Amino acid sequence: LFPTFLLNLAVGAAAALVLLYLRPSLPGSLLLALPVVMAVGALGAGAVHHAETWSKLAALGGALCMASLGMMDFQNQLDRPGPNPFIQTLVWFMRATLVSLAGGFLVASLLAYTPFMLEIDQFRGIKLLMLVPPAVVLLYALARQGASIRAVLRSGWNTPLTVGSMIGLLVIIGGGIFFIMRTGNTPETGASDIERIIRNHLQDWFVARPRFKDFCIGHPAFVLLSMWAMAVPDMRRSVLWLLLVLATIGQADVVDTFAHIHTPFLISLLRVFNGWWLGGLIGFLLAAAWQRPPTRASKTSPNGASLQPSAVSARPAASPQV
Repeated sequence: LFPTFLLNLAVGAAAALVLLYLRPSLPGSLLLALPVVMAVGALGAGAVHHAETWSKLAALGGALCMASLGMMDFQNQLDRPGPNPFIQTLVWFMRATLVSLAGGFLVASLLAYTPFMLEIDQFRGIKLLMLVPPAVVLLYALARQGASIRAVLRSGWNTPLTVGSMIGLLVIIGGGIFFIMRTGNTPETGASDIERIIRNHLQDWFVARPRFKDFCIGHPAFVLLSMWAMAVPDMRRSVLWLLLVLATIGQADVVDTFAHIHTPFLISLLRVFNGWWLGGLIGFLLAAAWQRPPTRASKTSPNGASLQPSAVSARPAASPQV
């Protein structure tokens, strides 16, 4: 019971940290109560022989919180950029992934029951894991600017709609729907023949195949987000937000990798490592090839510029907040 007690304390602490990021004014007693409630709940569930059910709920809560924490911490780090964008990005990338790894270890420990190891039972909530952390991270980005969802929606509604923006919006919506349909233990759409061939080649080359959401989407987006946020003060805010969402999906996928308890732990760890270095390499190559992405000067457009609020105009050289 003692390991279960500690694991649930950790889940409660992670939830308290997320709330503290979102609402720093919350009373400390409430934040301290969350770990206690989780730990006591785990003991109570064990007493009535529902320990596995409680562990599934705790694993889902821990996964959602830990997948969000690394990217929330990353946004705070953008306030203190280093002199070398490459080194700084690498450090931030490692730091966020280590937080997600800790979340993966936490989930794997909570689900260390025989039915999960034999794939009789499975981790529930993979689609939520791909949706909730990006939403939480975006909420935190808005809170850092002092903006509200209503103000952002009003601004978007009042923005003139062009053919290009309409096409881009349709592509994002369609891609998001397809992504959610492909996510989960039993996805609504299966892998294509080309994708299966690529997967087989990756399995042969890397032993533990890196996941597409890691090395093709999330990790390159993290590198581009970090490099552009530091090097391009007038980067479009919408571009940074899109990269923020994609980067968070990559970190959530790191956590999800360890939710597949039937996969040997070392294989999952190697899979994450392969996705990390390969995705990072792709991101740095893209950043080097596209040194000056399309921007819109902040002085001429209210929708452009960095994600830092009013302080940007007083300190034009400062890194934008995400």
